[in-house]
Amino acid sequence: MLAKRFGIAGNVHTGYPDLVYSRTVKLGWLRSLVLDFGSWEAMLQQVPNDTCVAAVVTGQTQGLNNDFWSEGWKERYEACITELCERSYKKLRLIEFTNEWDFWDNEDRAQKAAELAMIGTNICKRYGILGVLGSVASADWKAQLASAFAVIDRVESELGYEVVHGFAFHPYVSYVEREGDGGFRVPADPGEDWERLSDKIRVAIDIAGGRPVAITEGGIKVEDAGGLDEQQLYVHGFFQDELSQFDPDELLMATYFCWCDQNGAPGEQGMQGFGLINENGRLRPAYNAATYQFQNAPVVNIPVQRLIANSYPEVEQPPVVPEPPIQPPVQIPTRTVTVQEAMSIRWRALVPTAVYNHDFGFERHWRAPENAWWGSPLTESELLLEDERPVRIFANAVIAYNGSDDTVEVLS
Repeated sequence: MLAKRFGIAGNVHTGYPDLVYSRTVKLGWLRSLVLDFGSWEAMLQQVPNDTCVAAVVTGQTQGLNNDFWSEGWKERYEACITELCERSYKKLRLIEFTNEWDFWDNEDRAQKAAELAMIGTNICKRYGILGVLGSVASADWKAQLASAFAVIDRVESELGYEVVHGFAFHPYVSYVEREGDGGFRVPADPGEDWERLSDKIRVAIDIAGGRPVAITEGGIKVEDAGGLDEQQLYVHGFFQDELSQFDPDELLMATYFCWCDQNGAPGEQGMQGFGLINENGRLRPAYNAATYQFQNAPVVNIPVQRLIANSYPEVEQPPVVPEPPIQPPVQIPTRTVTVQEAMSIRWRALVPTAVYNHDFGFERHWRAPENAWWGSPLTESELLLEDERPVRIFANAVIAYNGSDDTVEVLS
């Protein structure tokens, strides 16, 4: 999937970039907490089609009631993730399952975070959406991340395929550095517990067994940076010097925290603020730095198709058995497949990387016997007609989808 690499963390209730800003800078990513579906869908209306959306699902999300332990929690959770994917699949590209779970006081927090990510990824992969283990950020993040991936490793070893597409990470308490002429370090004199941002991320990737990371939050308070100008330099160093060291197989995306101080926790205003915009709505110098970085962010090929393909069991191929000259014919074992698996194999016949979403849109109509003549898809994703209708190109037909009444039109 080709996409701009960098973006901003906002919040559906406390502020995010509007449509004009996002279109002007060609914003790569917008990451936000999902609270209620009404405000979530209102925000999606302000997101251009070429901006990727990353969602973070927490106990605060509608229907979950801050409860992942009581009877019936799993059914509620699966229903929530499914509804989120159904409502948002056209713009939603990544889901982060829980936020900074390593601050929980539950003894089984690592096991529960891994479980939530595995269940969620199993749902969202059917929609072409990446699922990642929720973020860590505490002082004990290394041990907690290792514990979560120990659980995931055991499950993947048993199943034989990947059960998450990566992990989220919030590398706060990190300094950025530019070497050579015009170089800088922010903060200029970091404390002993501060690590260089790129070094910290590499340690996290190693702990995760080489899995790719999504930096869904990362930033610095004005006071910790040393002032407004230093915070502006931090933004440049964050994107241009630190994150640029990673290729798309290592770094899926990165969103800076945060759009405005209202997105932060109580007390994170003024000199304690992270935002590009302060509590009074004034633009900080960091706003200009971030805007420059968003406009000039590289377009990279995020390995979405490969990661999703790796999260399915491999289709077993029957062994090739030579026919003996005199012996009776050898019956070659065959694999029993479901209708869904058979349709998926047919779907990928011409374009192996095309995402197959059997429950909605083009794919639901394509499965109808009378539409079998369409053939296999020739494009990996939907295109957009001038009249705003999605269109997909098949081997024998070009089909437009009328979302309002759930019908399709054959254009050729």
